Amino acid sequence: MNFLSHRMSAVWKLAACAILSLLLTGCWDSADLDNIAYVHSLGVDYDHGHYKIWLGLIDPTKSGIEESKSTGETSRALWVVYGTGRSFLEAVNAIYPSSPKRVSWSHFSLLILHENVLRGPYKEVIEALTRYREVRYTSWVYGTKDTMGNLFTANLPVENNPLYYYVANPKRVQQFGYVVPSVRLNEWQRALHEPVGSAILPQMALNHQRDVHWPKSKDKPYDELLLPTVGVFRHERFMGWLSHRDMLGVFWARTGGTRVPLFLPPAPGSTEQVILYIHHLHVEIHPMQRRHHWTYDLKISGPVDLAQEGQGRAEKEIITLAERVIERDVRRTFRTGVMHHADILNITPKVYRGALMLWPPNTRQKLLNNLELRADSLRNVNIHLTLVHTGMRTVD
Repeated sequence: MNFLSHRMSAVWKLAACAILSLLLTGCWDSADLDNIAYVHSLGVDYDHGHYKIWLGLIDPTKSGIEESKSTGETSRALWVVYGTGRSFLEAVNAIYPSSPKRVSWSHFSLLILHENVLRGPYKEVIEALTRYREVRYTSWVYGTKDTMGNLFTANLPVENNPLYYYVANPKRVQQFGYVVPSVRLNEWQRALHEPVGSAILPQMALNHQRDVHWPKSKDKPYDELLLPTVGVFRHERFMGWLSHRDMLGVFWARTGGTRVPLFLPPAPGSTEQVILYIHHLHVEIHPMQRRHHWTYDLKISGPVDLAQEGQGRAEKEIITLAERVIERDVRRTFRTGVMHHADILNITPKVYRGALMLWPPNTRQKLLNNLELRADSLRNVNIHLTLVHTGMRTVD
Protein backbone atom coordinates (compact mmCIF):
# COMPACT_ATOMS: atom_id res chain seq x y z
CA MET A 1 0.00 0.00 0.00
CA ASN A 2 2.83 2.32 0.85
CA PHE A 3 4.57 1.37 -2.41
CA LEU A 4 1.42 2.16 -4.46
CA SER A 5 0.89 5.53 -2.78
CA HIS A 6 4.54 6.36 -3.34
CA ARG A 7 4.23 5.62 -7.08
CA MET A 8 1.04 7.68 -7.36
CA SER A 9 2.75 10.62 -5.65
CA ALA A 10 5.64 10.39 -8.10
CA VAL A 11 3.22 10.34 -11.07
CA TRP A 12 1.46 13.47 -9.82
CA LYS A 13 4.80 15.25 -9.36
CA LEU A 14 5.83 14.39 -12.93
CA ALA A 15 2.49 15.61 -14.26
CA ALA A 16 2.79 18.88 -12.35
CA CYS A 17 6.32 19.42 -13.71
CA ALA A 18 5.11 18.76 -17.27
CA ILE A 19 2.27 21.27 -16.94
CA LEU A 20 4.59 23.93 -15.46
CA SER A 21 7.15 23.40 -18.22
CA LEU A 22 4.46 24.11 -20.82
CA LEU A 23 3.48 27.32 -19.05
CA LEU A 24 7.08 28.53 -18.77
CA THR A 25 8.11 28.09 -22.38
CA GLY A 26 8.20 31.87 -22.97
CA CYS A 27 6.39 35.19 -22.79
CA TRP A 28 3.19 35.38 -24.82
CA ASP A 29 3.94 38.90 -26.03
CA SER A 30 7.62 38.30 -26.84
CA ALA A 31 9.06 39.35 -30.20
CA ASP A 32 12.23 38.32 -32.02
CA LEU A 33 14.98 40.91 -32.40
CA ASP A 34 14.63 40.54 -36.16
CA ASN A 35 11.16 42.05 -35.96
CA ILE A 36 12.01 45.14 -33.88
CA ALA A 37 13.63 48.43 -34.85
CA TYR A 38 14.94 50.35 -31.86
CA VAL A 39 14.89 54.16 -31.79
CA HIS A 40 18.32 55.31 -30.69
CA SER A 41 18.11 59.02 -31.46
CA LEU A 42 15.65 61.74 -32.35
CA GLY A 43 16.20 65.10 -34.01
CA VAL A 44 13.44 67.72 -34.03
CA ASP A 45 13.16 70.86 -36.17
CA TYR A 46 10.30 73.33 -36.54
CA ASP A 47 9.47 75.53 -39.51
CA HIS A 48 6.34 77.58 -40.25
CA GLY A 49 3.99 75.52 -38.11
CA HIS A 50 5.35 72.12 -39.18
CA TYR A 51 7.51 69.73 -37.19
CA LYS A 52 10.32 67.87 -38.92
CA ILE A 53 11.80 64.87 -37.18
CA TRP A 54 14.66 62.47 -37.84
CA LEU A 55 14.74 59.04 -36.21
CA GLY A 56 17.85 56.91 -35.93
CA LEU A 57 16.63 53.28 -35.92
CA ILE A 58 19.01 50.51 -34.84
CA ASP A 59 18.93 46.93 -36.09
CA PRO A 60 20.46 44.95 -33.18
CA THR A 61 21.12 41.90 -35.35
CA LYS A 62 23.75 43.79 -37.38
CA SER A 63 26.80 45.85 -36.56
CA GLY A 64 28.27 48.60 -38.66
CA ILE A 65 27.69 48.73 -42.40
CA GLU A 66 28.55 45.44 -44.06
CA GLU A 67 28.35 44.30 -47.66
CA SER A 68 27.00 40.88 -48.44
CA LYS A 69 29.49 38.77 -50.42
CA SER A 70 26.76 36.86 -52.24
CA THR A 71 24.42 39.68 -53.27
CA GLY A 72 26.65 42.74 -52.94
CA GLU A 73 23.85 44.56 -51.10
CA THR A 74 24.59 46.78 -48.14
CA SER A 75 23.45 45.62 -44.72
CA ARG A 76 22.99 48.54 -42.34
CA ALA A 77 22.87 48.49 -38.57
CA LEU A 78 21.22 51.87 -38.45
CA TRP A 79 18.66 53.64 -40.61
CA VAL A 80 17.74 57.32 -40.61
CA VAL A 81 14.03 58.01 -41.18
CA TYR A 82 12.48 61.42 -41.81
CA GLY A 83 8.92 62.50 -41.04
CA THR A 84 6.88 65.69 -40.85
CA GLY A 85 3.56 66.82 -39.38
CA ARG A 86 1.59 69.75 -38.04
CA SER A 87 2.28 68.51 -34.51
CA PHE A 88 5.16 66.57 -33.01
CA LEU A 89 3.11 63.43 -32.48
CA GLU A 90 1.71 63.62 -36.01
CA ALA A 91 5.26 63.68 -37.38
CA VAL A 92 6.24 60.67 -35.25
CA ASN A 93 3.16 58.67 -36.20
CA ALA A 94 3.75 59.39 -39.88
CA ILE A 95 6.82 57.14 -39.69
CA TYR A 96 5.21 54.06 -38.18
CA PRO A 97 3.17 52.88 -41.24
CA SER A 98 6.29 52.87 -43.43
CA SER A 99 8.39 50.78 -41.03
CA PRO A 100 8.55 47.07 -41.87
CA LYS A 101 9.31 46.34 -38.20
CA ARG A 102 7.76 47.27 -34.89
CA VAL A 103 9.35 50.48 -33.61
CA SER A 104 10.48 50.42 -29.97
CA TRP A 105 11.59 53.42 -27.89
CA SER A 106 13.01 51.36 -25.03
CA HIS A 107 16.64 52.16 -26.03
CA PHE A 108 16.14 55.83 -26.84
CA SER A 109 19.22 57.71 -25.61
CA LEU A 110 19.78 60.87 -27.67
CA LEU A 111 17.65 63.97 -28.32
CA ILE A 112 18.76 66.84 -30.58
CA LEU A 113 16.66 70.01 -30.70
CA HIS A 114 17.17 72.56 -33.44
CA GLU A 115 17.42 76.24 -32.61
CA ASN A 116 14.03 76.75 -34.29
CA VAL A 117 12.49 74.45 -31.69
CA LEU A 118 14.43 75.97 -28.78
CA ARG A 119 13.11 79.41 -29.67
CA GLY A 120 9.61 77.99 -30.11
CA PRO A 121 7.68 74.91 -28.96
CA TYR A 122 10.44 72.89 -27.29
CA LYS A 123 8.33 72.38 -24.15
CA GLU A 124 5.56 70.76 -26.19
CA VAL A 125 8.10 68.34 -27.65
CA ILE A 126 9.47 67.39 -24.23
CA GLU A 127 6.00 66.91 -22.73
CA ALA A 128 4.78 64.74 -25.61
CA LEU A 129 7.98 62.70 -25.65
CA THR A 130 8.19 61.98 -21.93
CA ARG A 131 4.53 61.03 -21.64
CA TYR A 132 5.31 57.86 -23.57
CA ARG A 133 6.04 55.01 -21.17
CA GLU A 134 9.16 53.71 -22.98
CA VAL A 135 11.04 57.03 -22.96
CA ARG A 136 13.39 57.64 -20.05
CA TYR A 137 14.41 60.98 -18.60
CA THR A 138 18.08 59.97 -18.72
CA SER A 139 18.55 60.50 -22.46
CA TRP A 140 21.33 62.87 -23.53
CA VAL A 141 20.06 66.16 -24.95
CA TYR A 142 21.75 68.67 -27.27
CA GLY A 143 20.87 71.74 -29.29
CA THR A 144 22.08 72.60 -32.78
CA LYS A 145 22.09 75.27 -35.46
CA ASP A 146 23.18 72.84 -38.19
CA THR A 147 20.91 71.16 -40.68
CA MET A 148 19.52 68.16 -38.84
CA GLY A 149 19.81 65.86 -41.84
CA ASN A 150 23.55 66.57 -42.08
CA LEU A 151 24.07 65.56 -38.45
CA PHE A 152 22.19 62.29 -38.84
CA THR A 153 24.00 61.33 -42.04
CA ALA A 154 27.47 62.59 -41.12
CA ASN A 155 30.41 60.48 -42.28
CA LEU A 156 32.39 60.09 -39.05
CA PRO A 157 35.62 58.12 -38.53
CA VAL A 158 34.04 55.40 -36.38
CA GLU A 159 33.54 51.73 -37.02
CA ASN A 160 29.81 51.77 -36.52
CA ASN A 161 27.53 54.64 -37.46
CA PRO A 162 27.49 58.42 -37.52
CA LEU A 163 26.74 60.36 -34.38
CA TYR A 164 25.86 57.47 -32.16
CA TYR A 165 29.22 56.44 -30.75
CA TYR A 166 30.06 60.03 -29.88
CA VAL A 167 26.89 61.03 -28.11
CA ALA A 168 25.62 57.73 -26.78
CA ASN A 169 28.93 57.44 -24.88
CA PRO A 170 29.87 61.10 -24.29
CA LYS A 171 32.09 60.41 -21.29
CA ARG A 172 34.55 58.55 -23.52
CA VAL A 173 35.18 61.56 -25.75
CA GLN A 174 35.13 64.22 -23.03
CA GLN A 175 38.30 63.26 -21.22
CA PHE A 176 40.44 65.86 -22.98
CA GLY A 177 40.08 69.26 -24.58
CA TYR A 178 37.58 72.10 -24.45
CA VAL A 179 34.56 69.84 -24.56
CA VAL A 180 31.29 71.10 -23.17
CA PRO A 181 29.96 68.65 -20.56
CA SER A 182 26.95 66.73 -21.81
CA VAL A 183 23.70 66.85 -19.86
CA ARG A 184 20.87 64.41 -19.49
CA LEU A 185 17.27 65.36 -20.10
CA ASN A 186 16.31 65.26 -16.42
CA GLU A 187 19.28 67.46 -15.46
CA TRP A 188 18.43 70.02 -18.11
CA GLN A 189 14.76 70.06 -17.15
CA ARG A 190 15.61 70.54 -13.48
CA ALA A 191 17.87 73.51 -14.30
CA LEU A 192 15.22 75.04 -16.56
CA HIS A 193 12.73 75.27 -13.70
CA GLU A 194 15.13 76.86 -11.22
CA PRO A 195 14.07 80.44 -10.37
CA VAL A 196 17.74 81.53 -10.28
CA GLY A 197 20.81 80.65 -12.26
CA SER A 198 20.70 79.48 -15.85
CA ALA A 199 20.32 76.21 -17.72
CA ILE A 200 23.04 75.31 -20.21
CA LEU A 201 22.48 73.09 -23.25
CA PRO A 202 25.49 71.83 -25.26
CA GLN A 203 25.51 72.70 -28.92
CA MET A 204 26.26 69.97 -31.47
CA ALA A 205 27.85 70.98 -34.76
CA LEU A 206 29.86 69.74 -37.70
CA ASN A 207 33.29 71.27 -38.20
CA HIS A 208 33.23 73.22 -41.45
CA GLN A 209 36.64 74.84 -40.98
CA ARG A 210 38.57 71.60 -41.30
CA ASP A 211 41.09 72.28 -38.54
CA VAL A 212 41.58 68.53 -38.20
CA HIS A 213 41.76 66.14 -41.13
CA TRP A 214 40.95 62.45 -40.93
CA PRO A 215 41.82 60.00 -43.73
CA LYS A 216 39.27 59.73 -46.49
CA SER A 217 36.75 56.91 -46.64
CA LYS A 218 36.27 55.68 -50.23
CA ASP A 219 37.40 59.09 -51.58
CA LYS A 220 34.92 60.88 -49.29
CA PRO A 221 36.38 63.01 -46.47
CA TYR A 222 35.25 62.29 -42.96
CA ASP A 223 33.11 64.82 -41.14
CA GLU A 224 34.11 66.10 -37.71
CA LEU A 225 31.55 66.29 -34.92
CA LEU A 226 32.07 69.03 -32.35
CA LEU A 227 30.51 70.35 -29.17
CA PRO A 228 31.79 73.91 -29.66
CA THR A 229 29.70 75.93 -27.23
CA VAL A 230 26.44 76.08 -25.27
CA GLY A 231 22.99 77.60 -25.43
CA VAL A 232 21.82 79.55 -22.39
CA PHE A 233 18.29 79.43 -20.91
CA ARG A 234 16.81 81.63 -18.23
CA HIS A 235 13.32 81.13 -16.83
CA GLU A 236 12.74 78.46 -19.50
CA ARG A 237 13.50 80.98 -22.26
CA PHE A 238 16.27 80.45 -24.80
CA MET A 239 18.66 83.42 -24.57
CA GLY A 240 21.06 82.47 -27.38
CA TRP A 241 24.41 80.78 -28.01
CA LEU A 242 27.67 81.75 -26.38
CA SER A 243 30.80 82.13 -28.46
CA HIS A 244 33.72 79.86 -27.63
CA ARG A 245 35.65 82.81 -26.23
CA ASP A 246 32.80 83.97 -24.00
CA MET A 247 32.16 80.53 -22.55
CA LEU A 248 35.70 79.70 -21.40
CA GLY A 249 34.85 80.82 -17.87
CA VAL A 250 32.33 77.96 -17.67
CA PHE A 251 35.24 75.50 -17.66
CA TRP A 252 37.06 77.20 -14.79
CA ALA A 253 34.08 78.08 -12.59
CA ARG A 254 32.77 74.57 -12.09
CA THR A 255 33.98 71.98 -9.59
CA GLY A 256 35.60 68.90 -11.09
CA GLY A 257 35.29 68.72 -14.84
CA THR A 258 37.43 67.17 -17.52
CA ARG A 259 41.10 67.62 -18.23
CA VAL A 260 41.37 70.91 -20.12
CA PRO A 261 44.47 72.32 -21.83
CA LEU A 262 45.41 75.94 -21.21
CA PHE A 263 47.53 77.54 -23.94
CA LEU A 264 49.64 80.48 -22.78
CA PRO A 265 51.41 82.95 -25.08
CA PRO A 266 55.15 82.46 -25.62
CA ALA A 267 57.71 84.66 -23.87
CA PRO A 268 58.98 87.76 -25.68
CA GLY A 269 61.51 86.73 -28.31
CA SER A 270 60.33 83.09 -28.28
CA THR A 271 57.91 81.20 -30.49
CA GLU A 272 57.40 78.19 -28.21
CA GLN A 273 53.96 78.10 -26.60
CA VAL A 274 53.40 77.16 -22.95
CA ILE A 275 50.83 74.38 -22.43
CA LEU A 276 49.28 73.41 -19.11
CA TYR A 277 46.71 70.73 -18.33
CA ILE A 278 44.19 71.73 -15.66
CA HIS A 279 41.73 69.34 -14.01
CA HIS A 280 39.77 68.74 -10.82
CA LEU A 281 39.34 72.41 -9.96
CA HIS A 282 37.75 73.31 -6.65
CA VAL A 283 35.43 76.33 -6.69
CA GLU A 284 34.23 78.25 -3.63
CA ILE A 285 31.53 80.94 -3.80
CA HIS A 286 31.46 83.54 -1.04
CA PRO A 287 28.39 85.82 -1.20
CA MET A 288 28.07 89.10 0.66
CA GLN A 289 24.84 91.03 1.12
CA ARG A 290 24.79 94.71 0.31
CA ARG A 291 21.93 97.12 0.84
CA HIS A 292 19.88 96.21 -2.23
CA HIS A 293 21.89 93.47 -3.90
CA TRP A 294 24.45 90.72 -3.39
CA THR A 295 28.11 90.60 -4.36
CA TYR A 296 30.28 87.52 -4.78
CA ASP A 297 33.88 86.46 -4.36
CA LEU A 298 35.15 83.38 -6.20
CA LYS A 299 38.04 81.22 -5.12
CA ILE A 300 39.27 78.68 -7.66
CA SER A 301 42.11 76.29 -6.87
CA GLY A 302 43.51 73.08 -8.22
CA PRO A 303 46.50 71.19 -9.62
CA VAL A 304 48.08 71.74 -13.04
CA ASP A 305 50.41 69.65 -15.18
CA LEU A 306 53.12 71.32 -17.25
CA ALA A 307 53.02 69.71 -20.69
CA GLN A 308 55.26 72.23 -22.50
CA GLU A 309 57.33 74.75 -20.61
CA GLY A 310 58.31 77.18 -23.35
CA GLN A 311 61.60 79.00 -23.53
CA GLY A 312 62.30 82.00 -21.37
CA ARG A 313 59.58 81.48 -18.74
CA ALA A 314 60.18 80.36 -15.17
CA GLU A 315 57.72 78.08 -13.42
CA LYS A 316 56.50 80.81 -11.07
CA GLU A 317 55.91 83.12 -14.01
CA ILE A 318 53.95 80.39 -15.83
CA ILE A 319 51.63 79.83 -12.86
CA THR A 320 51.07 83.57 -12.39
CA LEU A 321 50.24 84.00 -16.08
CA ALA A 322 47.85 81.02 -16.01
CA GLU A 323 46.01 82.46 -13.01
CA ARG A 324 45.60 85.80 -14.80
CA VAL A 325 44.23 84.10 -17.93
CA ILE A 326 41.70 82.10 -15.92
CA GLU A 327 40.55 85.20 -14.03
CA ARG A 328 40.16 87.05 -17.34
CA ASP A 329 38.05 84.21 -18.79
CA VAL A 330 35.81 84.01 -15.72
CA ARG A 331 35.16 87.75 -15.69
CA ARG A 332 34.43 87.81 -19.43
CA THR A 333 31.89 85.00 -19.08
CA PHE A 334 30.30 86.79 -16.14
CA ARG A 335 30.00 90.06 -18.09
CA THR A 336 28.48 88.21 -21.04
CA GLY A 337 25.87 86.75 -18.71
CA VAL A 338 25.02 90.15 -17.26
CA MET A 339 24.51 91.49 -20.80
CA HIS A 340 22.04 88.65 -21.47
CA HIS A 341 20.42 88.94 -18.01
CA ALA A 342 21.61 85.41 -17.20
CA ASP A 343 23.76 83.92 -14.45
CA ILE A 344 25.97 81.76 -16.67
CA LEU A 345 28.39 80.93 -13.87
CA ASN A 346 25.49 79.86 -11.60
CA ILE A 347 26.64 81.72 -8.52
CA THR A 348 23.25 83.01 -7.34
CA PRO A 349 21.82 79.59 -6.31
CA LYS A 350 24.33 79.63 -3.45
CA VAL A 351 22.40 82.50 -1.83
CA TYR A 352 18.92 81.46 -2.94
CA ARG A 353 19.08 77.97 -1.44
CA GLY A 354 20.63 79.20 1.77
CA ALA A 355 18.43 82.24 2.36
CA LEU A 356 15.08 81.09 1.00
CA MET A 357 13.83 79.69 4.32
CA LEU A 358 14.71 82.95 6.08
CA TRP A 359 12.40 85.02 3.88
CA PRO A 360 8.62 84.99 4.39
CA PRO A 361 6.73 83.69 1.35
CA ASN A 362 5.27 87.11 0.53
CA THR A 363 8.75 88.69 0.32
CA ARG A 364 10.58 86.04 -1.72
CA GLN A 365 10.12 88.00 -4.94
CA LYS A 366 12.12 90.76 -3.28
CA LEU A 367 14.88 88.21 -2.65
CA LEU A 368 14.86 87.27 -6.33
CA ASN A 369 15.08 90.93 -7.31
CA ASN A 370 18.07 91.40 -5.00
CA LEU A 371 19.78 88.43 -6.70
CA GLU A 372 19.69 90.05 -10.13
CA LEU A 373 23.31 90.35 -11.26
CA ARG A 374 24.92 93.70 -12.00
CA ALA A 375 28.24 94.60 -13.54
CA ASP A 376 29.77 95.03 -10.05
CA SER A 377 28.24 91.87 -8.53
CA LEU A 378 31.46 89.89 -9.07
CA ARG A 379 34.10 91.42 -6.83
CA ASN A 380 37.19 89.27 -6.35
CA VAL A 381 38.25 86.25 -8.37
CA ASN A 382 41.12 84.54 -6.54
CA ILE A 383 42.95 81.82 -8.50
CA HIS A 384 45.44 79.50 -6.85
CA LEU A 385 47.08 76.85 -9.03
CA THR A 386 49.60 74.28 -7.86
CA LEU A 387 52.13 72.71 -10.19
CA VAL A 388 52.14 68.98 -9.46
CA HIS A 389 53.70 67.46 -12.58
CA THR A 390 56.44 68.74 -14.89
CA GLY A 391 56.84 65.77 -17.20
CA MET A 392 60.48 64.70 -17.66
CA ARG A 393 61.78 67.91 -16.13
CA THR A 394 63.05 68.00 -12.56
CA VAL A 395 61.64 70.76 -10.39
CA ASP A 396 64.36 73.06 -9.06
